[in-house]
Amino acid sequence: MTAIESKDSDLSTIPIQVLIVDDDEAHAQAVAESLERIGADCTVAGSGTRGATLIESENFDVIVTDLRMEDVDGLAILRKAKQELPEAEVILLTGHGSINSAVTAMQHGAYTYLTKPLDINELRTAVGKATTRIRLIRRNAELNRRLDEKFGFEGVVGTSPQMQKIIDI
Repeated sequence: MTAIESKDSDLSTIPIQVLIVDDDEAHAQAVAESLERIGADCTVAGSGTRGATLIESENFDVIVTDLRMEDVDGLAILRKAKQELPEAEVILLTGHGSINSAVTAMQHGAYTYLTKPLDINELRTAVGKATTRIRLIRRNAELNRRLDEKFGFEGVVGTSPQMQKIIDI
């Protein structure tokens, strides 16, 4: 079992969709190859603009983005992701880490903040934990849907005052 699979979830056979946004394409490709080795399905965007476009048009579970980029920075990618894909977890990477930028990233909803040079095992762990969280949220939603389907009153037809009283109870 890979680091991003969960034996508890019916959804564990679905590969996690990861978007990597970094204007250093060699670094982005290396990150993608590393995450693909543990079962992720990775898409690489070589610029912030391209990353923002992909966030608008495709679904991703995890977004790994560099903080500093020429066109659209990582905080803008984070805000775009939270607007378009609220369930997605965003991991920010930076070679210029500071406490202020880390705090800002976390306040805007980043899952975590990692510094370069990147420790691949640390990134894999972060993606694995983010994946577990996403899958738990999805599993919970699916179980709630099944409970509503099995025990809910949505399928009951009845408009009489007595029937409405029973449904309300």
